[in-house]
Amino acid sequence: MRLEDLLATLTELSAIGVARATIQAFGSEPTLAVYASGGGAHNPALQSALRRHLPGCRFSTTQDLGILPDAKEAILFAVLANEAVVGQPISIGTGRQRVPAVTMGKISWPS
Repeated sequence: MRLEDLLATLTELSAIGVARATIQAFGSEPTLAVYASGGGAHNPALQSALRRHLPGCRFSTTQDLGILPDAKEAILFAVLANEAVVGQPISIGTGRQRVPAVTMGKISWPS
């Protein structure tokens, strides 16, 4: 198998996985605003596949929200740290189906 074919297959599988999770969480024909960030925002093949699998969604990058797409990990870890300290579960949108809220660990302070 050629490397290009392997990468194309993995890209398609990634898009299918994201689309299935989105449909599971938001219904069979979601009409959401989807903001890409990180490396995936720079991958035209992945963005094209996502658009194909989620035709009702509007796609852009987090740049439209005033957040640099390449700052995803730094922002994510700041949010996760805050949620771990506060101790509140994170819910993924409203109207979600069978997607549990996530608690981001526990801080154990010295006594």
